[in-house]
Amino acid sequence: MNSFDLNKTCIISNNCWGSGFYKDQNVRYNTPFVGLYMQADDYIDFLSNFRKNLTMPISMSFASRYGSMPFPVGRISDSIEILFMHYQSCDEAYDKWSRRVARVPNDDENLLIKICDRDGFTDEHIPRFERLDFSYKVGFLKKGRFSIFDKNIFHEIDVNNNEDCCPSGTELFEITKYYFRENA
Repeated sequence: MNSFDLNKTCIISNNCWGSGFYKDQNVRYNTPFVGLYMQADDYIDFLSNFRKNLTMPISMSFASRYGSMPFPVGRISDSIEILFMHYQSCDEAYDKWSRRVARVPNDDENLLIKICDRDGFTDEHIPRFERLDFSYKVGFLKKGRFSIFDKNIFHEIDVNNNEDCCPSGTELFEITKYYFRENA
């Protein structure tokens, strides 16, 4: 993936950040990671055995180990939760997840794996993400929050918000989309 061809690229993101690229380029979602988010531990656990987890059955409910949710919660095995925050029903979340999983390319060279420092992300997640065996990884960290990270993977984002992390996925996309246009 020497440059971004979103017709072929599958963006795997821990929140809604990736959907911004597809909407911005007006192309079909090539990923099931749309309209959802994952806690950092769940996300890295999912990525650690990506191909197997992608094909595992997903069960749906409104119950999470983080409490009752007003949106569907998908569970892969007993340990990984996917929080479908932009879906109204379990059926809708299940159907879209299943349909989009089929679009994920078999070639990992067409995957862009993204993480940011939200949703339970700590300094312990940095080396875990860095060790993942994917060719194209990117991480975003709120400027000044962490001091030790691989600058070839992680990028500090200068944001003025009241949180000790990057903004939400859609806001983060608006900030970072220019980086990819300049570096594609």
